[in-house]
Amino acid sequence: MRGNYYFNRQDFYQAINSYKKGLKYFDEGSLREDESEQDLEKFLELSQALLMNTVLAYFKLNELRQALDNLEQVLKAQPNHIKGLYIRGKILLQLGETEEAVKCLNKAVQLDPNNTDIKKELTKAQAKHKIQYESEKKMYQKMMSGVSKTDEKKSKTSNTNKSNYSGLIAASLAVAAASIGIALFARYKNIV
Repeated sequence: MRGNYYFNRQDFYQAINSYKKGLKYFDEGSLREDESEQDLEKFLELSQALLMNTVLAYFKLNELRQALDNLEQVLKAQPNHIKGLYIRGKILLQLGETEEAVKCLNKAVQLDPNNTDIKKELTKAQAKHKIQYESEKKMYQKMMSGVSKTDEKKSKTSNTNKSNYSGLIAASLAVAAASIGIALFARYKNIV
């Protein structure tokens, strides 16, 4: 295949163009409807290989959204495509979507429990997710402490209707921030 030739030479743009040309031959419109089951399986296998090669070329170019878009086509046809799940997890991790990365890599590990590369990536994703969660938690704690300090200052300065209204707003903000914090904590506990 010409695409692999370009890929091996690290000319990823040419590789993508070649893979896309190949994919044109494997669209559903090219089926004659008299193919055997074996022919259809080979058709799917080749089209999936071309799509995965396209994904890898985009990944090498650090065009992560393009890679992810093409990868969704692979996973739509084959939801348990181990390499697809692994690459998706890596992409999501690079995009900072740690929760989804952990889910994806967990599924890949369940499908291939002996794959050390996937396990390492899952460990990395879980650690990054934990750091992200702790960072968000601290941010919400700061928000809540800022709200309570503001509330204390306002209640000390005056007892007018204006301060009661401000206290009500501050209390509402505190409740909202607490709700968000609890939701994030629950979401984190479901993942790890």
